[in-house]
Amino acid sequence: MGMRTVVGSTALTFMLAAPALVVAGFSVDAQEAVEQVERQRGAGQKARKRSAKPSQQPAQVAIAENAKPSQGAVRIPRTPEAEAARPKLEEDRGVAVTRTTITSDALQSSNAQNTFDAIRNVPGVALADARGGGTADSLQIRGIKLSSTTSYRMDGGLPIVNNINLPIESKQRVEALKGAGALQFGLASPAGIVNYVMKRATDKPVTSLSVSGSEHGQLIGAVDVGRRFGEDNQFGVRVNLAGGELGSFVRGIDGTRYVAAVGADWRPADNLNFIFDYERFGVDVIEQAAILQNPAVNGRITLPNVPNPANLLSGTWARSIGEGENIFGRGTWDVGSGLSIIAEAGRSIGFRPQRAVTQIGNYNVVTGAGRLSATLIENQLTENIYANLAARHRSEWDFIKNETTIGMTESIRMFNNPQNPTASWAQNLYDPVYIPPPVAASGRQFLPNNSENFDLYIQNQIDFFDRLHVLGGVRQINYTSENARQDGNGFNSRSSTAYAPAAGIIFDITKQISIYASYVSSLEENGQAPAQAANAFSVLPPAPATQKEIGVRGNFFGAQATLGAFSILRSNATLDPVTNIFGLNGNIEYNGVEFTVARPITAELSFNAGGQFMKAKQIAPDDASIDGMTPENTPFFSGNAGLVYRPDWFKGFRINGGVSYTGERQINPQNQAVIPETYIWNMGASYATKIGDQRVNFNLNVRNITDKRYFSSAVNGALGVGAPRTITLSANVAF
Repeated sequence: MGMRTVVGSTALTFMLAAPALVVAGFSVDAQEAVEQVERQRGAGQKARKRSAKPSQQPAQVAIAENAKPSQGAVRIPRTPEAEAARPKLEEDRGVAVTRTTITSDALQSSNAQNTFDAIRNVPGVALADARGGGTADSLQIRGIKLSSTTSYRMDGGLPIVNNINLPIESKQRVEALKGAGALQFGLASPAGIVNYVMKRATDKPVTSLSVSGSEHGQLIGAVDVGRRFGEDNQFGVRVNLAGGELGSFVRGIDGTRYVAAVGADWRPADNLNFIFDYERFGVDVIEQAAILQNPAVNGRITLPNVPNPANLLSGTWARSIGEGENIFGRGTWDVGSGLSIIAEAGRSIGFRPQRAVTQIGNYNVVTGAGRLSATLIENQLTENIYANLAARHRSEWDFIKNETTIGMTESIRMFNNPQNPTASWAQNLYDPVYIPPPVAASGRQFLPNNSENFDLYIQNQIDFFDRLHVLGGVRQINYTSENARQDGNGFNSRSSTAYAPAAGIIFDITKQISIYASYVSSLEENGQAPAQAANAFSVLPPAPATQKEIGVRGNFFGAQATLGAFSILRSNATLDPVTNIFGLNGNIEYNGVEFTVARPITAELSFNAGGQFMKAKQIAPDDASIDGMTPENTPFFSGNAGLVYRPDWFKGFRINGGVSYTGERQINPQNQAVIPETYIWNMGASYATKIGDQRVNFNLNVRNITDKRYFSSAVNGALGVGAPRTITLSANVAF
């Protein structure tokens, strides 16, 4: 199946009429870039030969593990820390899934500024960002880096482009779906999905003002207004506006960000419901340089001292300017007799008119003398178009309940892939000097990289006696892609069809304890080449990825807890140290155990903890340099633990403290050095009260209390430096 000029899914009908609306909020440059991608995509379709028969590749996807929500559960205080340890068992799209949910209250009280702030305490979640104060939510779950085009979702549907930090102010909650719970989306990482649920009007009017700041110069103001209208409150509108100074712990860095979002819904009848979401956001900030790993000497790499994270290694000219826009709609029609129809469609655009990707390498680990390089990016555009149409039927006979869903999904991803000029200067890692602004070369070339998958799926869940739940399904994934050749002479194209079955079983031992097992796999896109690669920004083709998982969850001896074991097999994407090409090189096998526990110790004091043990191994028979080695940035153990105190004598006050631990990690696939283990101590306090008739919340958080210097990540040949001690304050007034 080739890339189609007219997209086939019925659910895309209204979306094809909306491009002008989506692009309208962008600058003229962005609109021109959108049009350019469309022209290039059309040119690629004409250039591609369509006679090749799609190859048949085994892959599997589609269904998620679940257990019914526990009843009579022990009460765990709803704090940001406890939320990260609280697996929420909910239903979505007719497929029961397990997800860790961080609510809007928890987001606010933790002063979360980005996705990592929101889900940092979820076991298995780590940074995969080599830039201090990075400009995008680059995350890793279960040792696997999430895709910037398929791993982040809006309202359980639209895959949103993640190339700048996604705003939190417009979100009702942030959900981390791991393992089989993520693969209901088709082409996706077996590790997990991050889902953002937009704020929506409630029956009670919402009006609130917020302000947040930090010792590093951050000052963000936010407005949140929600109302319902109509005789029966059938219309709802929620508006969120936020913006201000970003601030940064890096001296010399300044910047701004903003978000404007609308979440609307309409219930014209009891059996009909529509939702519509729109958000536009942007950032303008100076971007810190990444620290490249030095070349190996006799098979080993000597790491530098951890540099002062406050030092600006790039220059005040290294600005990253980005704009994002997401639009999504869903309609649900309860036809009757247990049948409902769901149609949804959306479009997501990430546009970076200007960005300077800077990196320092070839440095002396003693003196710090090295070389700074800059890749000067202009008019980089990524666009996702999405549609889903499904029919769901529910039926019940005595002790049996059945739910069947049949549907089709189409996702199109387009990336204009600019080829960018570079410049370089002498620079010092430990004592950086002023770097003059470079002059961008003319004649920039674009080598578009586009893909599409059209899926047909069926999935079924049968419940026996409300205790035994059996899940199964199959998805047909039809994938096509095209990318311009490096020499600019035509397009390369590929297509494949994969059948993706999956199954799961859950048994509720009691109303409070469930056990589960699942098997699922999918085609997974394998990431994008880093800026320093010879094939920079190229998107790798998808490959099969499989996951098996067993576990237990529920209430045990007064504690709410989960324990699960998983095994993942996926393709290995590495940066070759000789050719400097980012590509697939064998497989990686991940075997891990995750746990969470949250328990009240007294009426005022509670404990929570979570962690992951991981044994990962690369399997590359054709490459002895990595075969049997541990993948980069993957510790054997990582976890967190904390206490929360809510004194009865001081109503509305809460104080918490805890520690997060990350074990030592290999810095590259060849295992030529390790970054040390780290303990990071954090604390926070909040106070909720009333001033007059207004509800007021104050929040204080201190991260990295000891001001520890540490390497936070090692990915794609670069080292990330962790943030220093950071104090944040926020206040919210609800009218």
